[in-house]
Amino acid sequence: MSPSSELRAQISKLTDAISVLENRAAVFRAKKQELEAALAKISYPILSIPPEITSEIFVCGTSSLDKFDNWPLVVAGVCRQWRQIALSTPSLWNNFVHILADSATDPGNLLKTWIARSGALPLNVSLQCSISAQDTKAALAPLCSEVLRWRSVVLEDIICHDHHDEGLGFAGDEPEPTPLLALHGRMPLHDVEQNSWPALRSLTLCRHTTIEDGLLSTRTLAPLTNLTLTDALCRDIFLILSETPLLEVLTVKLPNGSLSWAAPPPEPGDWPTQPIRLAHLRKLHSNVEDLLAYLSLPALKVFCVGLVPPTADTVLPFILRSGCTLETLLIHDIFNQAVLPSVAPFSSVRMLRIHMVGFVDEEDEVNLVVFLRAFGRGDVFPRVDHLSFVKVEAADVGFVAETLGSVLQPREMAAAALTIWFVVEGELDEVDGEAIMQLRDSEMVAQVDIRSSTEM
Repeated sequence: MSPSSELRAQISKLTDAISVLENRAAVFRAKKQELEAALAKISYPILSIPPEITSEIFVCGTSSLDKFDNWPLVVAGVCRQWRQIALSTPSLWNNFVHILADSATDPGNLLKTWIARSGALPLNVSLQCSISAQDTKAALAPLCSEVLRWRSVVLEDIICHDHHDEGLGFAGDEPEPTPLLALHGRMPLHDVEQNSWPALRSLTLCRHTTIEDGLLSTRTLAPLTNLTLTDALCRDIFLILSETPLLEVLTVKLPNGSLSWAAPPPEPGDWPTQPIRLAHLRKLHSNVEDLLAYLSLPALKVFCVGLVPPTADTVLPFILRSGCTLETLLIHDIFNQAVLPSVAPFSSVRMLRIHMVGFVDEEDEVNLVVFLRAFGRGDVFPRVDHLSFVKVEAADVGFVAETLGSVLQPREMAAAALTIWFVVEGELDEVDGEAIMQLRDSEMVAQVDIRSSTEM
C-alpha cells in the first residue's frame, strides 16, 4: 500500500470513530436535556417561601447562648438564594459573641465580617480577649469605628476570665437599659473619638485601671441609670458618681472591702467634700464598708450587703441623712458577726433575703442562732413579712426551720404574717420535712415554701 493510501485509511478510521463519538455525545446530550427537564420540574417548597419570611426564619434560628454562633455562616452557605437572603438580612449579623484567641490568623476577621453585614442596626457584641493588647486593639478597630451603633458591648480581658460575681444580685432584676458598655480588664479602646462615645445608660468597669479619654465625660455619664464598679480606683468611683445624677442601680465592689485601704491609696483630693446625693437611686449593692459615709440616697429601696458589710457607725448617719425607707435587704454573709449591728438600723425593711454559702459549721451555727433569736423577738427587722434563705444546704434546712420556729414571737409591726422561702442546694428529699411542718404550724407563719436553686 502506497503512503497516500495508508494515510487515507487512517483518516477514514478516525472519521468513523468521530462519528461514533458524536452519536454517543448526541445520546448523552439528549439524556442530559431529559434530566435537566426533570430537575426543572422538581419544586423546593423551602425556596418558594417569600424572601422576607425566609429572612425571619433565619433570624429565629440564631442562638441566644453566650458563645459563638455560626448559624449565619451555615445558612449563607447552603445555596445561592439563601446566601443572597442571608446577606440581605442585617439582623442576622448584629449580634456577635466570640473569643479572640492567638490561634486565629486574624482574630478580628469574623467581627469585621459581622459588623460589615449588619447594616446600620445597633450592635450587640460580647468578646473575651486572650490575645495581646496590640492585637486586641487591632481586632477591636472595626467595633470602635462604629461606636455610635453600640447597644450592648461587653469586652473582657484575660485577667478577668476567672473573675466571677460573688454577690447576690437583685431579686427580680429587670434587664439593664441600653446603650450598655461593660469593660472587664484593661481593654484598649483608645481609637474612640472623645466626642463619639454614646450617651450610655448602663456601664460596668471591672478591674479597668486605665479609663479612656471621653468615657468619663459628662456627656457620656450623665444619662447613666445602671452602674457597676468593681476593683475601681477611689478617684474614679467618686468622679463617676458625681457625674451620674440619674443613677437608679449602683454596684460597688472592692477586693479589700474599703475605700480607705484601696490600692493605690486615695490621695487627699480624691475624697468628696460632702456626701454625693443620688436622688433616683433605688438599688445599691456594696461590699465596701465605708461607702455609705459618702452617699445620700433618699429613694433607696433595695440594699444588697456583700461579703463586707457597712461599718455600724456609718449606717445610722446615712439613714438620717438620706431619709430613705428601705424595703428590701439582701445579706450575703449572715455568719459574719459584724452584720447584725451593721444592718439592724434598717428597721423599715419588709423583705429580708439571707444568702447562705456552704454547710453550717459550729461557729456559723452560733452566729446564725444569735441572728434568728434577735429576729424572732423583733429586736431587728420588726416589719419583715417575707423572709428568704437562699442557697441553704438541704441538710441545714431543718436546723434553720427548727431554730426559727422556736424563737418566733408575734410581730405586731409587720403588715402580715410571715412568709418564708427556702431556696435549697441539693436534693429536696434530703430536707427535714418534720421541722418544716412544725414551722408551717406556727401562728406567726402564713406560708413556708421550699424550692430547688435550679428552679430559680
